[in-house]
Amino acid sequence: MRARALCRTYCRRALFGAALALTACNLDNPGDEPLRGALYFTNALALSPHEPGTAARYLFAANSNFDLRYKTGSVQAFSLERLDEAIESDDCTGDEPCAFDDTASILEDEVLVSSFATALATSADGRFLFVTTRTDESLSFVRLDSDADGDDVLDCGTGDRRCDLYAARARDPEDLSQPLPWPNDPAAVTSGPLSDWSGNPDDDALYVLVAHRGGEVSLFIEQPSEPENEAGHFELRSVLQRLTPPLTNVGFDPSTGLAHLTTGASGVARVGVVPPQEDDGRGSLYYAGAIRMQSLVGAPDARDLAFLPAVSNAGEALSEDSALIDATEPSALLLADVDESRNGPGRGRVKRTAVVGAGASRLAAGVIGGRATAVVACFDARALFVIDLETMLTVSVVPNLSGPFDIVLDEERERLYVADFRSSVIRVVDLSRLADSQGERAATVIATIGMPRVIQELR
Repeated sequence: MRARALCRTYCRRALFGAALALTACNLDNPGDEPLRGALYFTNALALSPHEPGTAARYLFAANSNFDLRYKTGSVQAFSLERLDEAIESDDCTGDEPCAFDDTASILEDEVLVSSFATALATSADGRFLFVTTRTDESLSFVRLDSDADGDDVLDCGTGDRRCDLYAARARDPEDLSQPLPWPNDPAAVTSGPLSDWSGNPDDDALYVLVAHRGGEVSLFIEQPSEPENEAGHFELRSVLQRLTPPLTNVGFDPSTGLAHLTTGASGVARVGVVPPQEDDGRGSLYYAGAIRMQSLVGAPDARDLAFLPAVSNAGEALSEDSALIDATEPSALLLADVDESRNGPGRGRVKRTAVVGAGASRLAAGVIGGRATAVVACFDARALFVIDLETMLTVSVVPNLSGPFDIVLDEERERLYVADFRSSVIRVVDLSRLADSQGERAATVIATIGMPRVIQELR
């Protein structure tokens, strides 16, 4: 019932306006059984964990089931090795991209999750895949084995495909008779070892941070496994409230040891974690202040961010305390210095900008062809903008997409995977020609995964 109530709420959102009143709110329809391998309003992607210099084995995709056509959403694992073989055998190119309408040949595993999934994240140690949805009352997680094959890759703790692994909730400190409330509308999730916060390299238990659009941040901490309650691996320990909404994404900055959150029109907020051993065994969040960017008219409407240690060797302008911020107002990718020791307390400085299309939603950054590269997905412009981070120039544009939303960069294969929300497919973009060509069509779509299903009202 909560899914139906939330549908009433989200149908009013301006993103799709009146179209959703026709397509997304059929409240009397219990939904069909989901079809195995079907992509349906795909809006979150992740790569399986892998060692540097080796290629990821799987691409994970979350299907939000946005119009409630089916009873549930789903999370799928696609074999990138078999996708490689299919692309090579079919000679997929930008001139004649391949269409893998039937996903059976590359689908490795699939589990069913609640509708309205919003984000995916894998743990760095490769043991878990975290899924946030707008209809669950806690964090959903999937046991993950990236070295396995077939149905052993994703494990939800049941004999069928339905996931029922949810994080427990600690007692509410203000009312010990009740569990700690789980805020509505989770928007983004990230995970790492508690050593990020404690400084103890042996502290390898996991934490999970979830950003909620309403201005809350949730902290989950991995618990010791108990044979009689094997599913209770994670517990909600702390909720920080009253940050400026909307929170749109979250990322950990290793140079400051703080999590940074994009906060719409107020820039970037920061939070820290007091680990359990320093907090009477509980673990808690604290607010560490906001970073407001100088050299802009007002604060940017920030949607996503990334930090640059992985690409900082690609140019003097890219230091480890630099951040990339994806903004919609202005429509630009910002290269920012977020070091307060240089800029003053609570201040950041925009060093360079690159203009992108309207409706920037997500960004990905890495090294392609030896050069630091960022890609920005622009939902309203229906395009991808590929930017050389040394020059902050747009070196390629991928146009004519339906609704590009989440993106992940596969550096080893020099590819980008794009969740094209409006058409319920995943686009595979070849970036290998960027090093040889500065033409604006150097990045090209070479394959489409899934059967395009464009709803008329969302065109």
